[in-house]
Amino acid sequence: MYGGLGNQMFQYSLGRSLSLKKESSLWLDVSWFRRVGNKENRPYCLNVFNIKCKEINACLLTGFFSLFKKIIIKEKEFYKFDENILKNNKRYFDGYWQNEKYFKDIREELIKDFTLKNGFSEFAEKMNQQILSSNSVSLHIRRGDYVQNQEANKFHGICSPEYYSQAMNLIEQKIENPHYFVFSDEVGWVRENIKFNYPVDFVSGNSISEAEELSLMSKCKHNIIANSSFSWWGTWLNTSPEKIVIAPKKWIENTDLADASDLIPKEWIKI
Repeated sequence: MYGGLGNQMFQYSLGRSLSLKKESSLWLDVSWFRRVGNKENRPYCLNVFNIKCKEINACLLTGFFSLFKKIIIKEKEFYKFDENILKNNKRYFDGYWQNEKYFKDIREELIKDFTLKNGFSEFAEKMNQQILSSNSVSLHIRRGDYVQNQEANKFHGICSPEYYSQAMNLIEQKIENPHYFVFSDEVGWVRENIKFNYPVDFVSGNSISEAEELSLMSKCKHNIIANSSFSWWGTWLNTSPEKIVIAPKKWIENTDLADASDLIPKEWIKI
């Protein structure tokens, strides 16, 4: 396990799928989060959900890494589905596994697994009620390390204000009286750079957790996402039968490094 919340959810979902197919228990190696070398300073986040697994620190297991080559399967290509992974009998999987084909068939189980153990905090519940009672559209804008970290910016790039303008125009052509709920790691930038023609609430920046934000995103009737695994999951967990999803056609900046064309479900609109 490594990376942010969205990445952890992809990793868990592959493991959950394998554990059900193999009728075996699932163990998540959380040693990356305990290391001094975790430069991203990312926390392990999944324990706030009703997930079905146990946690281990493989670094503390005597002789574990002496078996490295015998038991570990590493992901070969980012975003690409490898059907052999689901048939593999090896026991340790290392990668991001960002493709729904690994777990789409257990969607109902994952929707249950990714519910919050302790429900919403007071503010989050207030937002939840507004989301449920309006023609709600989540709008996620990821900046943060995508802007400040040179490596992340070179690989991912960012979605432009023009992308969000086009996405909202499309939403407004398809539904009546949309109410936007904004999720972002730079709310101030959003206020200054994105124009809204309909009511808007800013969810982020109100002392609620990442997991609550993601859960609130999934409660919205429609979604406009960034090129981020965080809003990908907030949208994938959305059970609204008539949902309209707008996603960026260009998921990564440097397509020479990876091909993300298989990441976006075919039902989502790419612009």
